[in-house]
Amino acid sequence: MRKVLLSLLFAALPLLSQAHAGPPDGWPFVRYEEGMPLAGKVNKPVFILFGLEPCPFCDHLNANTFSDQKLRELYSLEYVLIYMEIKGLNEQPEHALPDGTTMSHRDFVRKHRAFVAPAWAYYDRNGAKVFQGAGSEETVENFLNFHKYVASEHYKQATFNEFLSREAAR
Repeated sequence: MRKVLLSLLFAALPLLSQAHAGPPDGWPFVRYEEGMPLAGKVNKPVFILFGLEPCPFCDHLNANTFSDQKLRELYSLEYVLIYMEIKGLNEQPEHALPDGTTMSHRDFVRKHRAFVAPAWAYYDRNGAKVFQGAGSEETVENFLNFHKYVASEHYKQATFNEFLSREAAR
């Protein structure tokens, strides 16, 4: 068993060394401290992408999903986009929350269960979290469905899976 684990670790090392991640290229992501006040000013919901540098899984999502021009245009138009690193939890500044309180970066990441990267969360215009997810295998179609679910406020009446079932039945 130990040999198998070591073999897997050594096989993954080249992937880790090539990974760079960060926010996807060409997307207008801003820092949390800029994005939340901006969302209030422009009356838009918020999409937060939690990432990590280096992160081969984030690279995969960036290359295979966030590289789609239509998705980038839609999300850039409909949301204030915020990117947050999940590493360096003790080194990041505290975050001012929409309710006027502050929270450490570590507690913010924990609250959003962004223990893996990539992860994401959607907030309504009032700053309340309405949906979240994680993983590198999500497709453009999935993110379009996430958008429909959030933008149509179906999260108020149904889970995401119930929403998808209703959409498929139409």
